[in-house]
Amino acid sequence: MVEELPWSQGFYREGAISDGVFKKDVTDYFDYFLKNQSAMPFYTIKQESCAGLETHFERAYAQLVDAVGRLFNESHSTIMEFMGCDFLRKHPFFIDYAKHTFRTHTSARQSLYGRFDAAFDPVTETVKGIYEFNGDTPTMLFESVNLQTELCKQFTGDEEDQLNMFWHTLIHELEEMGKVPGYVGVLFEKDSFEDMATCETLAQILNQNNTTLFADFTDIDYDHACREKPWVIGDRRLDVVFALSPWEEMVENFPQGYKEWQYWANNVTFLEPAWRWFASNKGIWAYITYLRESDPAGYGCQWDDVATLATYTTPEHFIASGMSYVQKPKVGRMSSNVKVFGDENELVHESEGPYTDDCVYQAYCPPGQVEGRNNFIIGMFMVPDAVEDRDDMFDSTAATLCIREFESPTLSWKNERFIPHIIV
Repeated sequence: MVEELPWSQGFYREGAISDGVFKKDVTDYFDYFLKNQSAMPFYTIKQESCAGLETHFERAYAQLVDAVGRLFNESHSTIMEFMGCDFLRKHPFFIDYAKHTFRTHTSARQSLYGRFDAAFDPVTETVKGIYEFNGDTPTMLFESVNLQTELCKQFTGDEEDQLNMFWHTLIHELEEMGKVPGYVGVLFEKDSFEDMATCETLAQILNQNNTTLFADFTDIDYDHACREKPWVIGDRRLDVVFALSPWEEMVENFPQGYKEWQYWANNVTFLEPAWRWFASNKGIWAYITYLRESDPAGYGCQWDDVATLATYTTPEHFIASGMSYVQKPKVGRMSSNVKVFGDENELVHESEGPYTDDCVYQAYCPPGQVEGRNNFIIGMFMVPDAVEDRDDMFDSTAATLCIREFESPTLSWKNERFIPHIIV
């Protein structure tokens, strides 16, 4: 904690910082690792499988970007058909703001990171199906980057690459783009240790000029008297804002401020940019399925190598064909309110959660399992492609693999746990 999270650890002490006693949030967070530190399980992946994994997710990201670009050229009714939810119906201006962040991107407005979740075949060591992309509020970054490195170093005795280059790749990318201009606000939820750990991991990377402000969400404000650069923390006007909060919640907190985006959009960069909300909305996979099926010789052939799971806005396709499927809220998070239906349309599993919003229906792809272990899925953290003089600022690199185990048929925040991996 002291070495890796020097800022966060100050928030989670009982009494003076020097007494070394952490609050229950921290001990709960590391409970699995503390209990298993004398016999930590590792997943193994063959070295020759790594290049294929990286290529697969980089192609998947390119397909997502292509789909978002096509979607933004569609009519408003088509956008709402696939992406429609309470948030967009209440704040339709967000669509135009997102288009702006997509079409006027510069190196300073490139995305920072995101994570794919996918089913993985432990025998063939290939991707069976991509469930979704979290390019808005991905967490578990600290475990995937810092803790993975520490555990592997203890196990192997060195710090060789274990398909975990997030830190180095992102720093290289920021160096290629030049120093992040002005003041950077990194906003966290102080009541969530996992969120704070994720934010500090990124804040340390962004803190190139020692101008990063590490602050709680309640510290940011909107100055209506200075519309050109209105986002402030104290007396500091922010040039870049990283907020580990869903876009729909940020807009709800400052609806008028975001409605005036035309005044400040070219002066203030939000990470992740608004267009990534559309890449994270699970409706994008229904749109991708529509593109594949309506243009199989063109779009379908172009992205045929990506393990895309058929997804629709209604369940009729699966019911008619007698296929198992999953119902997901379009903007659901933490694997909440996910329902699994069997091949006779019977409900076989349902996760808890608060969402009652619009849903999509995706072909069921069971998680992987190794004999003697529980279910698992893999995640791949993506970062901007650190290549000099690249033409496409949307290129992304598969930087860090992570593995999560769980007992139930689908992942949920209550039963998931990070398990380290080793390249053999």
